[in-house]
Amino acid sequence: MDRGGEICAARPLTGLREGLPELWLVDTVADAVLALRRLTADSVSFDIAQDLSRSEELTSPQLPGFRIRVSELFPGERECP
Repeated sequence: MDRGGEICAARPLTGLREGLPELWLVDTVADAVLALRRLTADSVSFDIAQDLSRSEELTSPQLPGFRIRVSELFPGERECP
């Protein structure tokens, strides 16, 4: 039995429970990234949800100076629907 979907779905909950300050969910079908962040270390949930498309840039307060265009995470060109 393939349980990959269940495992992937459980990871954000684990990050939430463990106090992870930031979590990126990468959607390889839609070529998009959902960045979840806490405003403070005391936050009990992710306070910010940023949905980024191929044309947008992913940055992180956890990684000062880091920036990457979402399209660079996915190989090849995609036609717009």
